[in-house]
Amino acid sequence: MEAISVRGCPWRIYGSLMQNQTTFIIKSFVDEHKCCRSMKKRQATIESLANYYMECFRRNPDWKVKHMALNFQSKFFISLPRSKCYRVRTASLERLRGSMEEHYALLGPYLAELRKLLTVVGTDGNNTMFPISWVVVEGENFNSWRWFLSLLLDDLDISEGYG
Repeated sequence: MEAISVRGCPWRIYGSLMQNQTTFIIKSFVDEHKCCRSMKKRQATIESLANYYMECFRRNPDWKVKHMALNFQSKFFISLPRSKCYRVRTASLERLRGSMEEHYALLGPYLAELRKLLTVVGTDGNNTMFPISWVVVEGENFNSWRWFLSLLLDDLDISEGYG
């Protein structure tokens, strides 16, 4: 297996697996560069950087992208564009917190589990139904209905009568 820097640069390394197939041995190495160091790395993808910086954003969600770019440049001697830093920050925080779409998708089933809607409807002269009153309760049971109907009786000023 051989690795080179760029076409025209003498830097190269050659190695192969040893007989046992678990150890890699370097057979030749030319440590002379005649090319400029590239400040852009394709391996520094949004996904890989989001994984790398996730713990930093977990500790400090308000960490500035300017500081992230300086941190990356001081560690790896590679400059990151500010726009990429913003995308990395967004991806890291989305992984930590989840996306808004994921959260909103949970609201409907969550509310359905927690609450039940009780309604009292009436009919008009055309036999059309219309709501008189409604309430959201923790569950449909005897106590919920008793509470709801007692409020309805108070609101409609209906008292127990004798005929």
